[in-house]
Amino acid sequence: MAYNVGKKTCTKCKEEKQITCFASDKNTPDGLTYQCRDCKRAYDRKNRHRFFNRKRQASRVWRKNHPEQSLANTQAQRAKNPDAYKAHGKVSTAKRDGKLSVPASCETCGQADKLEGHHYNYDKPLKVTWLCVKCHNAVHLKG
Repeated sequence: MAYNVGKKTCTKCKEEKQITCFASDKNTPDGLTYQCRDCKRAYDRKNRHRFFNRKRQASRVWRKNHPEQSLANTQAQRAKNPDAYKAHGKVSTAKRDGKLSVPASCETCGQADKLEGHHYNYDKPLKVTWLCVKCHNAVHLKG
C-alpha cells in the first residue's frame, strides 16, 4: 500500500499533521484515515457506549466460530498474566467458601449494580476493592 509523503489535514480538527498521525485504512484513496489518531480516539471514547453491544455480540459470534483460536487467546493471556489469573481464582474460591463477601454497593460511587473485584496488588489476592462496572472500567482506563 502506498502512503503519501508529507502531511495531511484532519477532517475533524482541520489541522495539518504528519501522516504518521493517521492510522492506515485500506478503504480510503490514500490508505490513511480521514481523522487523525487523536480525534478518532476522542470520538471513540465519547461514543463507546453506542458501539458496546454490537462489539460484544460480534465477539461472541467470533468466539463461537473460532473455538480453537479463542482458547489459544485465553491461554496466552493467562500465561502472560499468571499472578492476575491466580488472584482472580483465589477471590472466586474465597467468595464460594464464604471467606470473602461482596458489599451491597460500589466502594467509589455507591451504586448497587453488579460489582467486580479490583486488585491494586496481585501479591495480596484477597485485598480487593469492589467496584461497579463503570468505576472498574474507569480505574483501568486511568492505568
